[in-house]
Amino acid sequence: MDGAAITVSQANFGDALLEGGGLAQFTALNWTRQMHDSITSGTSPFFGGKPVNPATFMHLPVGTMDQAAFGATESWWQDWVNRRDLADPWWRAMDFSAGVTALRAPTLLIAGWQDLFLPYQLEDLTRRLEAGLPTWITVGPWEHGGPGGLFEGQRQAIEFLSGLAHDDPRGPVERAPLRLYVQGADEWRTFDNWPPKGTSTQEYHLHGGGALREDRAPEGTGSSAYVYDPADPTPSLYGPVTMPQKSRDLSPYDHRSDVVSFTTGFLSEDLEIIGPVSVDLFVRTDNSHFDLYVALAEVNEKGTAQFVSSGYRRIEPGPLEADGSRRVTIPCWPTAWRFAVRRKLRIYVASACFPRYARNLGTGEPMATGTAMVKTRVEVLHDALHPSLVRVSHQPAGYRHPPER
Repeated sequence: MDGAAITVSQANFGDALLEGGGLAQFTALNWTRQMHDSITSGTSPFFGGKPVNPATFMHLPVGTMDQAAFGATESWWQDWVNRRDLADPWWRAMDFSAGVTALRAPTLLIAGWQDLFLPYQLEDLTRRLEAGLPTWITVGPWEHGGPGGLFEGQRQAIEFLSGLAHDDPRGPVERAPLRLYVQGADEWRTFDNWPPKGTSTQEYHLHGGGALREDRAPEGTGSSAYVYDPADPTPSLYGPVTMPQKSRDLSPYDHRSDVVSFTTGFLSEDLEIIGPVSVDLFVRTDNSHFDLYVALAEVNEKGTAQFVSSGYRRIEPGPLEADGSRRVTIPCWPTAWRFAVRRKLRIYVASACFPRYARNLGTGEPMATGTAMVKTRVEVLHDALHPSLVRVSHQPAGYRHPPER
């Protein structure tokens, strides 16, 4: 093989489908319907199939959701909802991670900041670069299946492969390995590594009164609580799924009682974050079966909260501290985003993002067969002993990005 161009994909699909220990339900069910319609009609999956009726996602049990969506049972759906451990031989047989470094030919990766495979594609990139393999990536302001990424991915793939075939040095091979679109700045940047060298970690701590600050919370009791009801799960407003979405506005979360949020003051200067994002939460609950969802947003002067990044974890019973709390680290979608002066950072915390992820019914029953539902009270702790925080990778003050090369 002389070269490869891989657009919005990854080596191990199980990581994306069972993201965070749950099920990427919106993506999984819509993809299943698309494949089912393609197989039964004999048409291309890119031009056939209808989106799943939104009401279908409320169907229980999850194991028969394929029948509810299109009147048939599909074997892969049954495997996805019944085989919950990626160490299962069924999942291991579909893990092609070994091929990431086995492919020695020059390789171009195309990704999008809101693509469901992004973090895993960046992991594949890092493995190849560390192995000294010729690899380039472009990450643009795209969603999975959106026209922007589709057309640009095809254009770059043709340019890349044509250049290799004709020994033409033009195209991606003459630039740095990473070409990233910085959202908010609307600029392309090039870098040699992921995360980019020179970035540092900035922490924003959760405080009482919904504040998000650089200093740690003081001693004493500080907490914010909400009640999660699986019969009325917190909705997914935006995020990496299989279909393009119309709005990145997360402001509707401000009016829900099952969401708590924490916001900084107005920024006195631009803040540019490029790299990983994560959230540490200290929580105490009255139920050992629950989920945590977090979303980072940029708030403008009108109060509109625009989606930047998010993360999700399904929590199983485990050891607790003496006060009944536990610490949970939630990896979020990597990003490249400029928060402009006079903007704010806001972090939302909830226990569902439905139907993007299958809701946690709170009973510990198997996902495929569970139907009973239990509410869960979640207390987010934020004091000196429980430093809940948001962690971002940012460029230093006064940083000036290098030109594309």
